[in-house]
Amino acid sequence: MKFFIRRFFTLIITLFFVALLTFLAFEIIPGDAALTRLGIDAEQADIEALREQLGLNQTVLYRFFRFILGAVCGDFGVSIQYKVPVIQLMSERLPVTIWLAGLSMLLILLVSLPLSLVGIESKNGKLHRIITFSNQIIMAVPPFFLGMLFSLIFGIWMKLFVPGSYPGTEMFGKFLRYMIFPAIAVALPKIAMTVNFMQSSVLAQMKQDYVRTAKSKGNSRKRILFHHVLKNALIPSVTFFAMTAADVLAGSIVVEQVFNLPGIGRMLITAISYRDFPVVEAAVLYIAVVVILINFFVDLAYQKLDPRIQITD
Repeated sequence: MKFFIRRFFTLIITLFFVALLTFLAFEIIPGDAALTRLGIDAEQADIEALREQLGLNQTVLYRFFRFILGAVCGDFGVSIQYKVPVIQLMSERLPVTIWLAGLSMLLILLVSLPLSLVGIESKNGKLHRIITFSNQIIMAVPPFFLGMLFSLIFGIWMKLFVPGSYPGTEMFGKFLRYMIFPAIAVALPKIAMTVNFMQSSVLAQMKQDYVRTAKSKGNSRKRILFHHVLKNALIPSVTFFAMTAADVLAGSIVVEQVFNLPGIGRMLITAISYRDFPVVEAAVLYIAVVVILINFFVDLAYQKLDPRIQITD
């Protein structure tokens, strides 16, 4: 019970400091939200009137705690750019990011584990060398560049989708066909990293004493791999999976831009350029919550994978 209480307070304290640092960043960087909305040709009186309407003429401390109190009640304010409640913007764009993240993680899990095992089984063979060489190349290619390549090859040349023409969720078939390409662009570098990491973890476990003991008892290599080694190799891999999931769930910002997806990442970029503080703060807090919750579930997963790891009360 004490573990959960500590985690809860850690969540609250982390979110508070994330909100504070994000707020202070907007105070430090040059620019004015009122001037951005009205334009450089606006009259000074109009700018001052808008600043007063938005509450920008209040002290930094007052505006920060007003935002915190609103956020606790689920009210993140009104978007300076779109003039609608921030919670409405988030609810409209969050499903797109969740779909992208979900498809990406599904591809990572379905491809990386079998590919890791195939590479290990063919160690020192031709297939292992091909997988290792391919991983090195794919890891060096950023997701946004893969997205551009997919738009060119599968969109313009092969006509499998229309680049930049997001179909929406009304026609689910077209939506899924469109979303699979950004998901692959996000997943491919992560798959390469995961395969490399898991292979290293498995090979390290294969050198342990318990593996030699299992061999001396007449167990086959495949039985040792699946019944003994794989479970132990997954323990450090869980942390890597968690980091990958946090990265994907936080929003693949540039990939959303490349494919014109109306997700959290694209909204965040637009909000930063317009100095739309309420939207930026809500998006950053969302990312922080995702990372903290994933780390929490990782701690629980450790116990399931290795009972020797105990969560102390």
